[in-house]
Amino acid sequence: LVKPRHITVPETGPMEPITVVVREQPFVAGKVVDEQGQPVAGVSLHAEFQRVGSGRTASGRSKKDGTFKIYRVDGAPDKVGLGVMDPGPCERKQLTEKYSWGQSDIVVTLQRALSIDVAVVDAATGKPIEDFAVRAYPIGGGMNSQDRETRLSGNHKEGKLSIDRIPRGKARIVVIPKDPKLQVASIDIVAAKGLAPTRIEVPRMVPMIVQVLDPDGVPAKKATVLVIEPGNQPDVGFGIRDPRGGSFGPWSSDPTARFDTQLFRTTTDEGGQCIVYGIAGRKDLVIGVRIGDAPMHRDNDIAFGKNGNGHTVQLKKQ
Repeated sequence: LVKPRHITVPETGPMEPITVVVREQPFVAGKVVDEQGQPVAGVSLHAEFQRVGSGRTASGRSKKDGTFKIYRVDGAPDKVGLGVMDPGPCERKQLTEKYSWGQSDIVVTLQRALSIDVAVVDAATGKPIEDFAVRAYPIGGGMNSQDRETRLSGNHKEGKLSIDRIPRGKARIVVIPKDPKLQVASIDIVAAKGLAPTRIEVPRMVPMIVQVLDPDGVPAKKATVLVIEPGNQPDVGFGIRDPRGGSFGPWSSDPTARFDTQLFRTTTDEGGQCIVYGIAGRKDLVIGVRIGDAPMHRDNDIAFGKNGNGHTVQLKKQ
């Protein structure tokens, strides 16, 4: 805004027309292309500099023809680097060059990520599982919010789906069925050009009746009950990983690290009972129970038989 800096509005009577003069902010502009020189749409870029307080971010997104424009904001230095906020259909890349405001011939070259065709089926029957979402992320490398994102949720005919944004190198593909009785399944791949179609088998979990009693032996109604697959990491306050939840949960760059993972969640009825589901044949699962804001009670080494069984949780006085 050049002028006016301020205006005065009379309490009564007409007001003279106001002329507002604005000046276009300086910007940097250019084009995002892939390794073949073809334009890439949907890539979010931002100017990298130390912001003061809650100052605005200078950012832009590439259009269908790959072009982008980022306007200068208050506090930005004369030269800035560019960072990739969201690589869109490409792989994330660290950009090192710095640009002066007014430069409009910038070319950002990114490598398109891979894609893989999968067929998701019931491990026991081989029948297609159609309602699911996926995650795909690198193993043992840096991760970001886009890597952790649950995406492509919906009904996929005959269980078939083409998954894009597969990072090169060691990667993990996770299938998250909508049916909570089905186990979240994953496969590890080494992603390179020309990935072969892959079949992903999703196991069906088995039921168990759980009775929850309070410290006085009275059935505990409306208690939250979890079935947890134990990890190998100490509990340092990061909580339990929930593959079906909106957030990825705790994460480590160590590929051997495993965190406590929620398999199933429900609430007890008026009689303090519920039906939970766990992995058939496992003898090391955990049943966690929480009432209100109280700390979680954990019964360890719970076995889930193939034909179903029962378990009683006796809560302790805090």
